[in-house]
Amino acid sequence: MAEVATNPSVDVTGKQEEVTISTVLPLEIIDKSIGKVVTVLLTTDKEFTGKLVGFDDFVNVVLEDVTETDSEGNTDGPVKIMLLNGGQIAMISSTED
Repeated sequence: MAEVATNPSVDVTGKQEEVTISTVLPLEIIDKSIGKVVTVLLTTDKEFTGKLVGFDDFVNVVLEDVTETDSEGNTDGPVKIMLLNGGQIAMISSTED
């Protein structure tokens, strides 16, 4: 986590209590998904599902054992390893806890 701040607030009884607000950076969430299976949705409506093995500051991602699904539900793959351009990524979701 990048930053933790505390802000005073007043509850319904009028007592003042401290509320902790933490900031989570997007790249931290992606970093926690390394080694897990993720689904990457591109701006072209194609989906790629595979194990996340790496990424950079531009959110270019490297996936292993990748299956591609197009907007009509047709699947291709598996592809051994794939690099996806971060500029085309609309969403990344982890399919594992």
